Amino acid sequence: MKSKSIFSELQVEESTGFLFWQITNLWQKKIRENLLILDLTHVQFVLLASLAWFEETSQKATQVRLAEHAKTDVMMTSKVLRSLESKKLLTRQPDPEDSRANCLFLTLEGKNW
Repeated sequence: MKSKSIFSELQVEESTGFLFWQITNLWQKKIRENLLILDLTHVQFVLLASLAWFEETSQKATQVRLAEHAKTDVMMTSKVLRSLESKKLLTRQPDPEDSRANCLFLTLEGKNW
């Protein structure tokens, strides 16, 4: 018995998954183009925006909380934060409530990006 093709009744343009993939690629391309002007990667932008949200809502931001909020890996977040710190867009200060953690703060330059 010959199996039925999953494509027999569907044009590629009618596939929700394929259309979503195309839209995602176009969106990511536009994001990259716009962030290139700011010398930021997409993940750097997301972490800066998340940190700005923490500050605007008067919530303490640590690396772990930022990673949870942005749904990023904690170790990758650490690496990206070091890069943002070297660009002078954020600073770290010891957390007075947890000696193992640092609180994150946008610098003036980070707030103005």
